Amino acid sequence: MINNIVSNKQQGLQTDLCVLDFSKAFDKVGHKLKWYGVDGEVNSWIREFLSGRSQSVVVDGASSRSVPVISGVPQGSILGPCLFLIYINDITLGLKSTVRLFCR
Repeated sequence: MINNIVSNKQQGLQTDLCVLDFSKAFDKVGHKLKWYGVDGEVNSWIREFLSGRSQSVVVDGASSRSVPVISGVPQGSILGPCLFLIYINDITLGLKSTVRLFCR
């Protein structure tokens, strides 16, 4: 991608780039699920899964104090990547240009 940007610059071509921060994406996933028709108990279960969590770190048997997790999904969860894809599924609607989506 960076090569394309440099090449376009050298050729005097316009290149537009939009960088989005999805760090709080899961805070709104309940609303997006409702939009897709996932409502009632399933929506409530997913919102509960994403809220009221805390975490601590254990190193050599010693544990840190527990702190609240205010965004995101539990690491290693199967549900997390699915919810993220649901959240960004329609991000390109209404755009009239080539869009490439990727995560690192």
